[in-house]
Amino acid sequence: MARYYFAGGARKALKSAVSLLAIDTSRAGDAGLGDQVTALHVTSRLTHGLVLVKRTDCPPSLLTSLKAAGALRSVFRAGKVVVVPLPEVRVEWDGGERAAVHRAVRDSGVPA
Repeated sequence: MARYYFAGGARKALKSAVSLLAIDTSRAGDAGLGDQVTALHVTSRLTHGLVLVKRTDCPPSLLTSLKAAGALRSVFRAGKVVVVPLPEVRVEWDGGERAAVHRAVRDSGVPA
């Protein structure tokens, strides 16, 4: 499946950045892995408590535990740009649908 994002109205191809890991430090901490993650060399700190590390800097046992805890995010490259998608929903509607969209969000039971 081709992966892409849009920037400046143009479609940009994404390639998996297999040499990097994006770690959700909150989830890692909840799983008791916070000290091990803190000990890693961080190449970049991102928003939402995410850190980027080189895959080779992460011991295999920690990588397995991070996967099991759901503490890893996908990392992609688009040229020289590193992209870590965050979970969000974008909703577009026609003018007359605004109220119906707001009702659907409110009634879904999912915090928005």
